[in-house]
Amino acid sequence: MRTKSFDFIIIGAGLSGLHLAHSFLNDPFFKDFSIAIIDKSSKSKNDKTYCFWEKGKGNWDSILTKSWTSALVYGTSKKINVPLLPYTYKMVKSLDFYNLVLSEIEASNTIQFFKDDVQYVNEDNIVTVTRFKPSTSLIVGLVKILKKTKLPLLFYNTLRDVL
Repeated sequence: MRTKSFDFIIIGAGLSGLHLAHSFLNDPFFKDFSIAIIDKSSKSKNDKTYCFWEKGKGNWDSILTKSWTSALVYGTSKKINVPLLPYTYKMVKSLDFYNLVLSEIEASNTIQFFKDDVQYVNEDNIVTVTRFKPSTSLIVGLVKILKKTKLPLLFYNTLRDVL
């Protein structure tokens, strides 16, 4: 039996989890931490579309599906072209987002991705997942505020069990 631990564990590799992982990868504060992401999906399907407003260039411009700098408003007798600048309305397909961030994770030495299903969290904050036998447990600690990073609030986690 060997024990493996991580400094941080992100449960869920959806928009929030992968955005957090992307932020970890791009913040030098986290370069010496070990991080795990656990999600029951391999993130190989386009299951969502993300739309958002943004001023100027953004982190996801390379994978935009579409963007708008104006909108058409239709009335009963006319249509009006409404400029949106300085904002742009942007759309990203989830699969493009997953592929970009997961490729960055794969290229890093900091973050490991685990395809698994989190079953439950008990009263002692032990999260059970199903991939490993016996069940793998995640020890979830208290929320900590890390003042030396751009990310103000994180869950500090440790994974210990048979991997």
